[in-house]
Amino acid sequence: MHTFRDFRALRVDTEVVGSIEELRAGNFGPEHLVEDEESGFYLYEMARWSESGQPLRVVGAIGVLSLGSAGASGTVGHAAWRSAAVDPGGRAASEAPWAIVETDVIDQVNPYRIGPIARISDTEGVAHRIYALVQPAAIEMVRRAVEESPSALIGPVPGLPEGSDAWETLVFVCQAKDLPALVKPVHRLFHGPGAGRAFDELAARFAIRTEPPAEAHLTLHCAGRRAFMPVGESVSDAVGKVEAHFGWSGEISMERTTDAHLIEIESGFPDVVGMTCPALPVDELLASARQGRQPETLGALFHPRPLTSLVLGEATGPDEAQRA
Repeated sequence: MHTFRDFRALRVDTEVVGSIEELRAGNFGPEHLVEDEESGFYLYEMARWSESGQPLRVVGAIGVLSLGSAGASGTVGHAAWRSAAVDPGGRAASEAPWAIVETDVIDQVNPYRIGPIARISDTEGVAHRIYALVQPAAIEMVRRAVEESPSALIGPVPGLPEGSDAWETLVFVCQAKDLPALVKPVHRLFHGPGAGRAFDELAARFAIRTEPPAEAHLTLHCAGRRAFMPVGESVSDAVGKVEAHFGWSGEISMERTTDAHLIEIESGFPDVVGMTCPALPVDELLASARQGRQPETLGALFHPRPLTSLVLGEATGPDEAQRA
């Protein structure tokens, strides 16, 4: 059983932390932070121009998800969503899971939002805006949609507290219909002395084509040569079979990348094989999540993603009702 509730956020004040570089540095003091006075959900909007020149706009909701026999209780700390620490590359040290719902509830409550209460743009031109959703009827609509509609949880979840059979964390709720704009292809590079030989042996194990088929397929590149493998009913199953083929000897390492151009460049060497893959279909992604198969990182799957530095956790001070 799971429950979904609103909360008061401890978040970064983007009027003080005005650049993505400052946000990623993560050196936050009290002067950089805001504790919201009123409990609610937070609508998180990501907007940018696509490569084809079309506007992309996705809105999700941030709230507290509890999973257990009767739901957990307590206050979600900083580490449950995103601590102020970042790794040396400026990437989030941890990311919250995504809860995918098969309703249009976010669209329904969007007119009730207040703000933006935070806004910042990243280095790739994505505008990130946070709005407060505090209208009681709108809060109830979101809560019921997440608790009652079919949903799938994708991404890392916190470990269970000692002696507990429940956990609680902030999640980003996204409508399933918005996922096609966010799911990106993840390609592979296989490095090692046996990579070229494994490429030559593909035809003995798989239905390899010498010309690209009309249906969805994997494209393998090695030293100017190409091989095409139809994915059949499952992209992830086809990718897994090729990964196993290259990895069985232990001599070949694998790297994931979303840069198809890098595949073209690196696979020009005889001991490197590149594999370009289609994006994982949304239905297959949700089915995999419900079966417990999760991506290694959300960064290898979704783009853009919320900047989890903006919302650090749940405020611990007295709320507006208690002060009154």
